[in-house]
Amino acid sequence: MVTRIALLFSIVWLTRLVQPWLQVAGRSFSGRDVVLLLGGLFLLAKSVLEIHRALEGPVSDAGTAQVPGSVTAIIAQIVRDRMDKKAATAFIKRHAAEDVSQED
Repeated sequence: MVTRIALLFSIVWLTRLVQPWLQVAGRSFSGRDVVLLLGGLFLLAKSVLEIHRALEGPVSDAGTAQVPGSVTAIIAQIVRDRMDKKAATAFIKRHAAEDVSQED
């Protein structure tokens, strides 16, 4: 309850900050303008990051990001699969030849 009252008082205090604090390019900004601008930029950045996370997944560090399937890993897997197929084919042919010779 005390926190809510303190927040209400701070909002009232912010609305009274109308004296110019700084001037940029011939335009003056009050404390209220600066707080509203910073708050708006924060909300904009937070919403963009949330939408990005929802569509693309969590943001990862650039240094630790890993490619799901690098070219070398894919080529190595293809070579392994090819060798396994050749080995399996040779095994079947050898045992098929042995079975034929045993039947004679």
